[in-house]
Amino acid sequence: MRGLRLTQRTTQRMAERAEERKRAGALAEERRAERIRTVLEFIRCALEAEGVAHARPS
Repeated sequence: MRGLRLTQRTTQRMAERAEERKRAGALAEERRAERIRTVLEFIRCALEAEGVAHARPS
């Protein structure tokens, strides 16, 4: 009986750790995607500003 409880607790801890790694990975991917969106938005704004600057009369 004791061995069974120990096995169940060990299995539960392993499952919890696996779930935590999964959540951490998802959060890291979300942050990465946000950084990429930010860089792309910066590039879009920079290109737009460059276009406006070239369109200005000398």
